[in-house]
Amino acid sequence: MGTVTKDVTKSPSEESAKDSSQGSTETKDRNKRPVGRPRRLELETIVATARRVLEEEGVAALSMRRLAKEVGSTPMALYHHVQDKDELLMHVLVGTARALPRPDLPAEPRARLRAVAVHMHD
Repeated sequence: MGTVTKDVTKSPSEESAKDSSQGSTETKDRNKRPVGRPRRLELETIVATARRVLEEEGVAALSMRRLAKEVGSTPMALYHHVQDKDELLMHVLVGTARALPRPDLPAEPRARLRAVAVHMHD
């Protein structure tokens, strides 16, 4: 029994058609947008809204469900930005601490402590 080999040569027009179809697939993949709805929320918006709720109504009034309603989203969407309510409160605290004025501190340690104590008292 002999083996039959098939000569599978393609014409130049078939090769160029194959190359152009692969090129268009690569172009489509590069230009493809991500699937799903684009993010509308930003961490700054979430933190600012949480700060407002905390200032107006206190910690007891702040929940992830309430915050999601305030920003026009779902509670699960918030968890793409923060792990939990504790992390959200840390973001609010860090933002508040950065906004507070800081005194100029002298180089000498005792004078530095005194300046900090006076600043905290004021």
